[in-house]
Amino acid sequence: RPVGTGPWQLVQIDAEHARLEPNPFYRGPLPYLEALEFRFYPDVGRLFAAFERGEINAIGHIFPEDMRSAMRLRNLNLYSSVLPGYALIYLNLNSANVPFLQDRSVRQALLMALNRQKLVDDALQGQGVVAHSPLQPDNWAYDADVIQYPYNPDQARALLDSAGWTDTDGDGVRDKDGKPLAFTLLTTDAADQIALGQLIAQQWAAVGVHLVPQTITFAGLVADHLGTHNYDAALVSWELSGDPDPYPLWHSTEIENGQNYALWNNRQADEVMEQVRRTSDVAQRIALFKQFQQIFAEETPALLLYHPVYSFGIHDKVRGVTIGKLNRPGDRFRTASNWYIATERINTGNAGRFDNSTP
Repeated sequence: RPVGTGPWQLVQIDAEHARLEPNPFYRGPLPYLEALEFRFYPDVGRLFAAFERGEINAIGHIFPEDMRSAMRLRNLNLYSSVLPGYALIYLNLNSANVPFLQDRSVRQALLMALNRQKLVDDALQGQGVVAHSPLQPDNWAYDADVIQYPYNPDQARALLDSAGWTDTDGDGVRDKDGKPLAFTLLTTDAADQIALGQLIAQQWAAVGVHLVPQTITFAGLVADHLGTHNYDAALVSWELSGDPDPYPLWHSTEIENGQNYALWNNRQADEVMEQVRRTSDVAQRIALFKQFQQIFAEETPALLLYHPVYSFGIHDKVRGVTIGKLNRPGDRFRTASNWYIATERINTGNAGRFDNSTP
């Protein structure tokens, strides 16, 4: 029996739906809607069909692979916002199987060989923003001057040449000391991640890198590979919120029993992350975050791909819907108290004129 102090209260919930009604004890203005009801469906297909039948007035989350279907739905207004977090390719920086990934120039070449905007457009239906930093561009600590690696396959080839990786036998795959520039990329079994893995393999093949995408469940990826450091490369998405603290993912003390799955060990970066946690002065923290972002960009311990975009749809008969910055998906209901559907005509007493906009 949850109790809250907000404008809504939970009055009923079961496996098929949950109903919220205005909270009579709320001290602020009560919502216009008499209720918000959430209905749960076993798959996206039934969700879309329910909207077309008029059973529901909104679709809570539209995945990239369903974006085209959502855009074809009549009367569905789409809303999108960049979520804090990022998708990246982890590179195992301490594996005897892929020692070439310890070479910074190779890592930078791999990043420049990726057309990340095309990856977003083709695999995610545009539901992403190309990432140049672990911090999203609208974050208060983001460094607009951070080093960027735009798509440049010619420069990528030059870097690989200078690192001694050339195609000596003409098979289309670069090699060095008799070993090919080849490795495996683990991806989850989500449709967009599978598509990303295939496109990444194609783009790297164009510069002489042989990549083998391998699909696995998310639980298996974390428990059997990332957590045990048993992998070459892995495509992972992180959803983050709150303070943009990079410590849990990138500090060297998080390698053994934490989430520094890239095994990045950089003392300069460690010191900056430690100082960020020691001060509450905003100006100092901004300066420190900028240092971290520059170190990260120079070292390229992992290949940043994109910041995820969260999209949802609401029937156009629902008015007053606005969306701002989302720290988590549930923030889309921050303005739900102002939503309304029905309007009534009110006589204002001004020579028979009527106000037709009152919720």
